[in-house]
Amino acid sequence: MAYQNPPSIQTSDPEAHEITPTPTTNHSATSFKPKDAVQTLKKNLVFRSKWAEINGAMGDLGTYIPIVLALTLAKDLNLGTTLIFNGIF
Repeated sequence: MAYQNPPSIQTSDPEAHEITPTPTTNHSATSFKPKDAVQTLKKNLVFRSKWAEINGAMGDLGTYIPIVLALTLAKDLNLGTTLIFNGIF
């Protein structure tokens, strides 16, 4: 026996708008092309990686310089030797 609603209970909202299905679009015009995706990825990574490297280097200097200066002042660390060997590394 199938489930049936009692006649006193309304099953639909009279103020609700009727839902109409949207027409399907043809995806062949915007299909995924791996070649285009790879080229876009390369272009984005090359542009962003240059700025990322510069930003990372500035961030490292912001951490490194205060530590080296503090060690130079507190423990008589030779600043010239430290900076030369850090540049080589």
